[in-house]
Amino acid sequence: MKNKNILIFYLFAILTYASQGITGLFGQLQYYFLHEHLGMTLTKMSIIGFIIGIPWVIKMFIAILIDYFPIGKPYLTKDKNIISCGLSKTEKYRVKYYLWFDNIGLILCYLGMMYFGLHVWTYLLFGFLINCFISLNDISCDSTMVIYEKKYNLQGKGVSVQWIALGVVGLFTSLVGAKLSETMNYQLAYGIALLFPILYIAYLRFIHKEEPVKEKKKFNIKGILSHFKNKTFLWGLLFIACLQLTPSFGTGLMAQMRDVMGVSKMFVGVLGSVGTIFGLFGYILYFKWGNKFKLKQLLIFSIIFSAITNMFYLYIPTQWHIMGYSILFGAFSGVSFMTIMTFMTSIIPEGNEGMIYACVASLSNLCSNGSGIISGFIYDSWGYSANVWISTIFTICCLFIIPKLKILDKP
Repeated sequence: MKNKNILIFYLFAILTYASQGITGLFGQLQYYFLHEHLGMTLTKMSIIGFIIGIPWVIKMFIAILIDYFPIGKPYLTKDKNIISCGLSKTEKYRVKYYLWFDNIGLILCYLGMMYFGLHVWTYLLFGFLINCFISLNDISCDSTMVIYEKKYNLQGKGVSVQWIALGVVGLFTSLVGAKLSETMNYQLAYGIALLFPILYIAYLRFIHKEEPVKEKKKFNIKGILSHFKNKTFLWGLLFIACLQLTPSFGTGLMAQMRDVMGVSKMFVGVLGSVGTIFGLFGYILYFKWGNKFKLKQLLIFSIIFSAITNMFYLYIPTQWHIMGYSILFGAFSGVSFMTIMTFMTSIIPEGNEGMIYACVASLSNLCSNGSGIISGFIYDSWGYSANVWISTIFTICCLFIIPKLKILDKP
């Protein structure tokens, strides 16, 4: 039964993150539409991205639904002839019916984009709604993942499966998305994405297993806030916030390739695929051998590795140098990323796993989105090289927080 439950969860995780990853199919289209067609600066693009990404910032409020407001339906009593509508005779589930709602909503949004077309208002409206539905899917899966990680001592395997699925789909979206962007065929992009919530609904109908909620939790704000008095937990939050707020230079690199170097859209797609392949290899390495190392050692490695590899991107005389960096560093980047995700899981205190993990993820997403705006401003004001230097310096600063992370000293 244990192995069966784990396998069903893995399938749940794969579908959730595959459905999330397929949105990258039209991610490239949106970049070219906003930056190259409408002529928006990176700062404006980042602000728009922040707006449609708000559902990922307020995940803790969405998680309240899952932890405290399970949904159910009346079921047959032993008599089998009487349908009881009483509250005590109702089977309620934490995620099952929310997942049905999410995926039906995704189907309607994808159909809406195909019908109304790609405009600024459709990008904002449907982009926001799509993120709402996918973030609720994500919270449903992540809250289950935190419970399974601790219940079955998975040691990061649950997180690895999630991101391996995202990586596999990311490989597909990099290549196909680049091809679709050449003709701006957004209808086909959203049509392909439409298949994933349909598959998700089939899974919910025939495979998904979930025990009914035995006792409804009462929303206790004092109980939730008590977790934030734990200094160990707070240091973990500070580390995540500082790491994610570090100005990235991914969008700046994209602009540098397209605006300065004249790299083709297809090469950008191939480059993304190569990075995804080697990153995926890193996820698999972590799944297989990540538990052989102490998390503290892996975190130190991740910070130092990121800072060093950042510096290589100061020297990009040709597009093939960027390709070489993706090949050389891709697998290690995958391991580093999985280390950070496992750390996020490890700091979650027992009780209110869905809510607390959503709070941690919301903080991470808020800082990451804020990093995008800061990065766009740096690039627009001082250029690409300044963006890389500032990113590297702030990354190194995160090393000084690691000694304060007492949770890493636990066996």
